[in-house]
Amino acid sequence: MAECRLLTTAHYLDMRPLMRTIVLAKPSWGDLVTMREMLVTGAFEFMVDNAPGIVQLGNAAHTDEQRALVEHIRHRLVAGGNASLINDAQWGTFRNVLHWAANVGQDMVVELLLNVPGLDVNARDCIQLTPLHKAAIWGHVAIVRLLLQAPEIDVNGNHPMNETPLHTATSGGRTEVVDTLLSCPGVDINARDDAQMTPLHRAAFHGHVDVVRRLLAVPGVDASTRDEDQMTPLHAAAIGGYPGVIRSLLRVPGIDVNARDAIGMTPLHSAVVVERSDAADELLQAPGIDVNALTSDHMTALHRAVIWQRVHVVASLVKAPGIDANACDGSGRTPLHWAAYLPRGDIVELLLRAPLVNVNARDTEGKTPLHHAVSEQHAQVVALLLHAPGADVNVRDNRQMTPLDVAAHTGAHRGIMDLLMTTRG
Repeated sequence: MAECRLLTTAHYLDMRPLMRTIVLAKPSWGDLVTMREMLVTGAFEFMVDNAPGIVQLGNAAHTDEQRALVEHIRHRLVAGGNASLINDAQWGTFRNVLHWAANVGQDMVVELLLNVPGLDVNARDCIQLTPLHKAAIWGHVAIVRLLLQAPEIDVNGNHPMNETPLHTATSGGRTEVVDTLLSCPGVDINARDDAQMTPLHRAAFHGHVDVVRRLLAVPGVDASTRDEDQMTPLHAAAIGGYPGVIRSLLRVPGIDVNARDAIGMTPLHSAVVVERSDAADELLQAPGIDVNALTSDHMTALHRAVIWQRVHVVASLVKAPGIDANACDGSGRTPLHWAAYLPRGDIVELLLRAPLVNVNARDTEGKTPLHHAVSEQHAQVVALLLHAPGADVNVRDNRQMTPLDVAAHTGAHRGIMDLLMTTRG
């Protein structure tokens, strides 16, 4: 090899600038190590001393202990030997020097260390993270690629919360790292963490649509998998309010848009609490969507949207085909009951436009929405309800009280009393 002959000659003539130029022309330690058998010892030692990884590591060594460790690494590269000190010695606040390099993105240092015989590539820090976890968290794709080439690497290694490197990469939206991990033989795409969430759950929950698409393209991925709360990735996307992720998941053949979690909530129930309506709107377009599905406490999506006072979502729901604006929850309350109880006249107006809405619906206590509005002294809502077609101001609850009786009993202000007296039949 021409470089070896030139480097040997330069070493013999003590032409250090030329020797340094030759070493720096090699882009990686792998290129340098191929020259080892063709060099005299002194030339190879010079090459080690000036290798980019050793130089970077030396520059990062700020204590006597760290400088001694760099010298130890140099010696192991030249003469071989046991790597136990490199595996065990702490580097600053990091578990060891490999953890530090993987965390801060020193790929030249990582490559150098991987050539030390006996290096533990799966060493764990105090919270049981491996160097591969660290590189995946911070998106250091070059280091991930280097680590995956190590024969002993555990690509599915998990920490106490059972997160694999793929979990951490998908949570952080590290697209290149995800691609690299997915190309690794043996990677478990459906691995579960302590909450029984898969990488697909994580990507969906954080709204990383590009990562979701990559995961869905992998044969064997379970798009309907459930976590410990029986939530699917579609639930996770709905909770976060990510329409792009929802759209991608809905394209999966056989996906259940009405899947129920442990308390009977569908993805639509989850989506309606989000401030924006675009996630709910995406679900409402799905074939087979059940807009009137009930949770275990008999709440529809419309109930939840009203209670959370999501006016834009309510506006979308009342226009949805087949919506039941008179559905009753466990206490017999319709969405209109809840809207009347809350000080949101805009939501009451929207509900009053819903098809076949029953303005006189009675809950388990026999109260109409008007009873609740009067009891809470919401004058604007009282006026809206009184002007609704078919409103009955004389309905009596289970205690035989009309809305006017309630007003007198609760000491309602004069404006509400006048409204009721004027409308009273």
